[in-house]
Amino acid sequence: MRRLTALSAILLGGAIAGTLDITYAIGFSALRGVPPIRILQSVASGLLGAPAFSGGLPTAVLGLVLQFC
Repeated sequence: MRRLTALSAILLGGAIAGTLDITYAIGFSALRGVPPIRILQSVASGLLGAPAFSGGLPTAVLGLVLQFC
């Protein structure tokens, strides 16, 4: 069995945590009728402010990228 380097373990752990976090946020919000794109835009709004909510799919993609940064 191969042992992970410290950097690999950190990146893998971060990827797992980020995926579980955004999956939970989208699932929890979906139960309340909030579309997934809105959740991702809310992440992007930390960088862009209120205009993120009128940015459509590009700001949602930015939100997903920011989730993992």
